[in-house]
Amino acid sequence: MVLREHPKPANTALGGLIAAAKISRHALAHLVNTLAERAGHTCSYTHTSVANWTHRGMIPKPPVPEFIAGILSERLGRPVSPSEIGMPEASPPAGATSSRLAKHWPWTDVITEAVQQLAALPSPG
Repeated sequence: MVLREHPKPANTALGGLIAAAKISRHALAHLVNTLAERAGHTCSYTHTSVANWTHRGMIPKPPVPEFIAGILSERLGRPVSPSEIGMPEASPPAGATSSRLAKHWPWTDVITEAVQQLAALPSPG
């Protein structure tokens, strides 16, 4: 007899924010890959990856939740945190205090730059 793991619950918080942001799963995956590349990370997320995050409750490794939150923040015009999208906050580097955090996280500037570029794109119909 094969025992199956109990499936994780769907991430309705992320699904709802993606819908509110009016961004497709394909577009979100593409933007996450772009941010990751700019931050020096290699990943190849697809629309299926986004579906796994929303429908199967899978959680990508850091710093991807930060990238997703940054993209949704820009699309929604308000701050969105990883915890709001049902994902864990990234742990700060050892010795970093909250006042020094932005200076030490390697992807902070990348997210800021990329979401500003995203803001310059036309909004979906």
